[in-house]
Amino acid sequence: MRVASARGLAVSLALACAPTLCLAQAGCSSCGAKRDPMAKLDGLEQALVAGDDAALAKTLAEYPKCEMPPLERALDGLSPSKGCLPDIATALGSRKGYAPKPPDQSANAAAAIVLARDKRGDVLGESDVWLGMLRGGEGPGPSSLRIATATRMADVAPKVGREIDDEAAAAELAKAIASAIPGACPTYHHIGDTPASKLPAALEPDHAACVQHDLSRRDGPGPGYGFGTFRAAEGAMSLWRATEAALRLGAKVSPPKVRAIVEQKLAIIEPRTLANKMKKVQSQRDIGIINFMGAAHADAGIILWKQDGGAEGGAPDAGPTDARLRGKP
Repeated sequence: MRVASARGLAVSLALACAPTLCLAQAGCSSCGAKRDPMAKLDGLEQALVAGDDAALAKTLAEYPKCEMPPLERALDGLSPSKGCLPDIATALGSRKGYAPKPPDQSANAAAAIVLARDKRGDVLGESDVWLGMLRGGEGPGPSSLRIATATRMADVAPKVGREIDDEAAAAELAKAIASAIPGACPTYHHIGDTPASKLPAALEPDHAACVQHDLSRRDGPGPGYGFGTFRAAEGAMSLWRATEAALRLGAKVSPPKVRAIVEQKLAIIEPRTLANKMKKVQSQRDIGIINFMGAAHADAGIILWKQDGGAEGGAPDAGPTDARLRGKP
């Protein structure tokens, strides 16, 4: 009799917590929370907003770990470990896994986790996609990504805001930027550990399409700039400035607490950007050949860089860093 009564009680509770009745039952708050598809996303955003390092680390540790591939597998489509990003997105509540084009709420949040926990922006695909999210995305996913990006940029800003006059410092700068910006060119990360001359051809600074693309951004020196490690570092700086501008614009569409954090981090980032003094190097290649490469790829439907200087990064709206901070027109 007691068993039957216990079973009856269990059935009653289960029925009470059915989706159609849950919201109407005072005792079903827990089951409602579990079924809320935004609960994990909101929780991540709240952890990032709180700024408690220990609590944030605990939250980040709840999600599937990512094993980063070695250099020789950096471009084979398994970066980071196969299934890592889809597994994180699923754990965040996504029913379709990792959807980065365009990024949905879970994809933004997954990128924020990899950035904040693993410090590897270079494994997240195309930078322009994420710049768009930083600039105008709304919801807990983009908010989390803004905080993670701005926080990491502020952390590495001292490596940016200084005189860069040798290859070791240039490589360190490029790797630091790759750890902070979602979608950073993989060249920037790997040149921190491997000399430019020993990188695979597709990652070598003089040939990597993503380096050329970044050099073509509004604040960049152009796709034909420089060579070797300094070429990569200059491309990384162009992406850094575009990301800074995107964060400045994105802060305006963020919730008040998120906006306050992003603007606080920008107060650290922007002066360091202005303090950057990079050694300038001449190109060792004919600019005509570079333009021919760009045209040939464009004819095949592959855009290495845009003729408008990379307006998609958001810099034209926010204005170049120098103009915004120094009051230039």
